[in-house]
Amino acid sequence: MKKNNNRGYMLAETLIVTAFVAGVLIYLFVQLSNLSNSYERDHNYNTVPGLYALTDVAYLINKDDSVLALINNNYIELDCTTHFSSAYRSLCSDLITAENIDTLLVAPNHIETISFSSLDNSKFEEFINHIVPGGLEDYRLIAKFNDDTYATLRFGG
Repeated sequence: MKKNNNRGYMLAETLIVTAFVAGVLIYLFVQLSNLSNSYERDHNYNTVPGLYALTDVAYLINKDDSVLALINNNYIELDCTTHFSSAYRSLCSDLITAENIDTLLVAPNHIETISFSSLDNSKFEEFINHIVPGGLEDYRLIAKFNDDTYATLRFGG
């Protein structure tokens, strides 16, 4: 019996298997990359301590009507000395210091119509773009904490 020349068949089979394995590896890499990015985002966005801190700030803002009167259709960067009445200034600054809040924004809840381009922190802008608008509340607190975590909370209304 004469043996057939199988080199061409073996080369084609090797190329097909290599392409299949490369496709599976690329798919796994993309999925693991998405999982890693999602974990990183969930680890830094809307942490439980951050949400509790914003709940305390929202309570203080609801007690003092002078802050909400300043919000039109844009956001304000909350400053305890200028935005709060004299009765709540020291309480506000103590709260912001105790909760390690670096930047605190108060905005209308419809944030999709607001431009946050004046912020000088691209990670903060990325977090704001990640926020899903909605809800029946009138206002939204957005905070950046000193440990590079971020949180948002709807309140009022």
